[in-house]
Amino acid sequence: MPWTVRHRDGNVGTLANNQFNPGHAVITNKNAFVNYIVDNDVHPRVASQQLGNLGFETINRNNGAVESSIQLSRGNRLYFVYDEEAEVVEITQIGGHD
Repeated sequence: MPWTVRHRDGNVGTLANNQFNPGHAVITNKNAFVNYIVDNDVHPRVASQQLGNLGFETINRNNGAVESSIQLSRGNRLYFVYDEEAEVVEITQIGGHD
């Protein structure tokens, strides 16, 4: 099964569109990361490494949730969860730095 990427809900993309212009580094780098995962059928950690080490991190949230993130630009990260068995990446936040 090939890796797929989706937004957790409709607010994820809408919020990012209200914060960043289409050519902004955050959007450009997010698209490059997503496209690399899908086009090359690779784990998000591999995509991060292949795109120049985007600072893949695992974050333990206060509520017990575990998310991963990569750096999109100075002060902005992409937050996501992934299911290795199902090969699905779900984007939870575009931009910001928690």
